[in-house]
Amino acid sequence: MPFADGLDSVALPSGFKLPQFSLFDGNEDPLKHLKGFIAHKTITSNNPNVYAKAFPNSLMGKALDWYMELPLKAIDSYQATADAFITKFGTTIQTMQDERILMDIK
Repeated sequence: MPFADGLDSVALPSGFKLPQFSLFDGNEDPLKHLKGFIAHKTITSNNPNVYAKAFPNSLMGKALDWYMELPLKAIDSYQATADAFITKFGTTIQTMQDERILMDIK
C-alpha cells in the first residue's frame, strides 16, 4: 500500500464497515465519487486518517490498480489521496461533458 509511515499505522475502528455505495472503476465522475465517499465517511468516523486508509476499499478495476501502483509512502493524508485521485481521473469529467454535448447535437 502507498501509505506513509504515520498513516500506515492507523487502525480502522473495530467493526468498521465502508457504507454501501457504488465502487469507482475509473469510468465514472471522480468528483461525484469523492462527494459520495465524503458523505458516507462521517457515518463511521470523524478521523481523516481513517478516511485515507478506507478510500482504496471504494475502488475497483483500473482505479484500484492505479491506487495499488502508487509509490510507497505517497499517501500521507486524506487530502493527498483526494488530490492524487482527481489528478489521475479528473479528465473523465471533461470526457463525460464532451459526450453529453455530442448527445445534445443529435
